[in-house]
Amino acid sequence: MSLRYFYSPASCSLAPHIVIEETGAAYEPVRVNLAEGEQYGEAFRALNPRSKVPALQLDDGQVLTETHAIMAYLADTHPEKRLIPTDPLARARAHEWMNHCAAGVHPHFTRFFRPERFVTEGTDAQPVKDAALAAYHAALKEVDGRLPAEGFALGDYSVADAHLYVFLRWGGRAGFDLEKDFPRYVGLARRVQERPATQRALEIHGLPPL
Repeated sequence: MSLRYFYSPASCSLAPHIVIEETGAAYEPVRVNLAEGEQYGEAFRALNPRSKVPALQLDDGQVLTETHAIMAYLADTHPEKRLIPTDPLARARAHEWMNHCAAGVHPHFTRFFRPERFVTEGTDAQPVKDAALAAYHAALKEVDGRLPAEGFALGDYSVADAHLYVFLRWGGRAGFDLEKDFPRYVGLARRVQERPATQRALEIHGLPPL
């Protein structure tokens, strides 16, 4: 049994998809149609009861979920690819970036894109959406200020860069002027995008480059 990777185009599952392509591992990409509610079906819920992508089914049938965990696992099981630092502090920095992406940035976009989930029925969701948009912009601005002018987030390419790439793409979906507001972040995203693994993942997702 080979690896099976469950994804949905343009979702956060793009980040581990880039990483699995970086590893060169043999795997089967399995698209989950979120718009049609496939994630709530019996078959997918047997894999991930949380009904979310991504999910990685391992060779022995075990299933790993959560973007951060999947990327860390892929990096650790392919050390020759040098996708995560081995120095303890630098390694912690990689996890710091990924945790910030998942817990500090992603929630703002969720509230912007799905504000109705965060209000009671019959309540106007627009204030939630407006506040989330401002918070999302501020979060990307903070990331932009921490990134180097050249190279990648940690100097050399790592899983952190694949994760960061997704949230700048989402900034475009939110209507931000990426070039004007986040020039360093755009530079990093384009460097990530130049990598063949990213190009292969984008092709599978059916997504254009930035």
